[in-house]
Amino acid sequence: ATGLAFAPLFEEAGVSGAAPVALAMAMAGIVSGALIGGPAGGWLVERNRLDGRSSPAPKPRVDPAAQAAPDASGDAGDEESAETWAVMKNAVLLLVAMALGSWLSAWIEARGVTLPAYIGAMIVASVIRNLDDLTGWFGLSMRIQDTIGAVSLSLFLTMALMTLELWELAGLALPLLVSLIAQVVLILFSVPLVFRLMGRDYESAVMGSGFVGFMLGTTANAMAVMRALVERYGPAPRAFLVAPLVGAFFIDFINALLVTWGINLLQ
Repeated sequence: ATGLAFAPLFEEAGVSGAAPVALAMAMAGIVSGALIGGPAGGWLVERNRLDGRSSPAPKPRVDPAAQAAPDASGDAGDEESAETWAVMKNAVLLLVAMALGSWLSAWIEARGVTLPAYIGAMIVASVIRNLDDLTGWFGLSMRIQDTIGAVSLSLFLTMALMTLELWELAGLALPLLVSLIAQVVLILFSVPLVFRLMGRDYESAVMGSGFVGFMLGTTANAMAVMRALVERYGPAPRAFLVAPLVGAFFIDFINALLVTWGINLLQ
């Protein structure tokens, strides 16, 4: 999704077929991250004889939507109405973040800074989310937000696949393969470094597997491979806090700055 968001900027800079290349690399990275992340984390755990069973279990976050819903003895119609209201409220807040974010992106672009359109919405959404965590004003439901996000991402990728001209990749198969192999090798060499920097403990090993997941694929990859590890070795609450923050938030800002800087440098 990030690569496709940057594709129009590359095409404006004169790189033809940027969208098909971005999608091809994204798909290959998602598959590679899913295949490599789990074994890499498991290797760290086994090699260092780490034990996650002694880690404290994460405290579950109270879902406002579930909390507001009536119990099983209540009317089914009331329960459906409460769920509908929760979905609508979360969807409207997303639309508000997108609307305010579009204005913020336009303001940033007017200052001569070229960034993908989604950056403004990401900033506004992060403010809303943190404000809600602090005050509880909006009553955001992470369950509903995750569902909306999964559906939106699926629709986005489906529409992107339907509109791409994949034959443009015919002459790029070898460069793409070389690039993928280079990325995999670089990430695998970086995993022990991440493990050491994060503390050389069990949660550091889980973070290492998540690092592989989101560096090669997406944050969803990271969560999936980390979930597979904790199901086998034990809970790692700190890893599930750090990986989404880095993989889904901070890294997008860094990507935007670096890619935009590179495009502006080459123009």
